Amino acid sequence: MLVVGLLVFSLQMGYKTGERAFKASSIKAEQALGNIKVVVAYGQEELEEQRFVKHLDQACTSSKRFHFISAIGFAANNGAFLLIFGAMLYLGGIFVVNNVYNDVRGREYTGGDVVSIFFGVMFGGMSLGIAGPNFSAVTKGRQAARAALDIIYRQPDIVIDDPNAKLLTDFRGEIEFQNVSFQYKT
Repeated sequence: MLVVGLLVFSLQMGYKTGERAFKASSIKAEQALGNIKVVVAYGQEELEEQRFVKHLDQACTSSKRFHFISAIGFAANNGAFLLIFGAMLYLGGIFVVNNVYNDVRGREYTGGDVVSIFFGVMFGGMSLGIAGPNFSAVTKGRQAARAALDIIYRQPDIVIDDPNAKLLTDFRGEIEFQNVSFQYKT
């Protein structure tokens, strides 16, 4: 269960890291293409390319690290599976040879009982390992729901139907801008 949980967690983190790096790279490319006239006018093509490639290099580095960690995770998963399988064969063989009584079935253990127990334990452990990282998503969902419900059920400071409110019949005003400056973004 722990090995599968760590494997799923490492896969999720690797995916998120690569996604962030590619997103940053695409933002830089989108900005450069959106302002292509200014980039070309000032001869900044190489600078923009370097900004774009920098994030791609980060994505490549994180991808290599992610694949290395996932390979170790898969190896640990398969190693744990084989270790448990070997222990099941050894202990199951002892149970069958020594005619250990199976209280659930009301008879001695058989090879079929040993294999059934093995698969039950393995699939149960894998299922719990896979479900583990999803508990954080449930917690985040509960937090988001709490924030949404707080907004829905809050009592506003301004009461719309207040009988003591002053009713404005003529609403006019003048707006004046002072000390305002504007600068084009490029």
